[in-house]
Amino acid sequence: MTTKKEKLLIVDGHAMVFRAWFSIPERLTANKIDTRGAYGFINTLIKSIRENNITHVAVCFDTKADTFRDKIFPAYKAQRPPADPDLHKQIPIAKDLLSSLGIPVFEKDGFEADDLVGTISSKANADEIDCLILTGDADQLQLVNEKTNVLMYSGFGEIRIYNSEKVKERYDGLGPDFVAEIKALEGDPSDNIPGVPGIGKKAARSLLLEFGHFESLFKNIDNIEHINLRGSKRIQNIISENIEVAKRCLELTNIVRNVEIN
Repeated sequence: MTTKKEKLLIVDGHAMVFRAWFSIPERLTANKIDTRGAYGFINTLIKSIRENNITHVAVCFDTKADTFRDKIFPAYKAQRPPADPDLHKQIPIAKDLLSSLGIPVFEKDGFEADDLVGTISSKANADEIDCLILTGDADQLQLVNEKTNVLMYSGFGEIRIYNSEKVKERYDGLGPDFVAEIKALEGDPSDNIPGVPGIGKKAARSLLLEFGHFESLFKNIDNIEHINLRGSKRIQNIISENIEVAKRCLELTNIVRNVEIN
């Protein structure tokens, strides 16, 4: 008898509940409480388990506490409008459903669900366990590797599977290990991360394709003006003047993979 290969599904709980809520336009009530976020979340979770030969599941949530990113940059995610109070009520309902299914929930003050997802996937990979990450957050594409893929949920029932090649297609040839640096340079409006002022999508990706990761890029600032990029001299000056800005933004975009959890 062959043993079924272990495959771990790691779920970004907050992201999935929020996207489920907005993807179902009509109220779904139970005891006069709108439950569409929890309902959509648990349906997508069960569907993902069934369709991907999953043997193990973990779900990660944010907490209400400030994270280390808020301390680095107080305006982090500050642009987001207050959520509907009924939307916040979906989280405890979703957790009750997970408890009834025997699925463990992970959360830790000071860190986001992203960091717990990154930590659990890293631990699993070290134990030679394949992972799927179910999320609606493109930040987690940086966690893709030969043993981990991402199931990206659009919020309207569409799920795209990202492996390393699909990540490269999305980011103009740059793989998962560049995702945090891409967002640090060009910014990420969804998290209110400003990026380096004056560096847009084309410039950010061209620089990383030409020079590699930040350490190499910053060592080659004098060579930027010689590459085939419009306004290369201006871009060289911008990078030269904003090295610390780029490094600080990278602290915000980089997912932690060594949170102390059991």
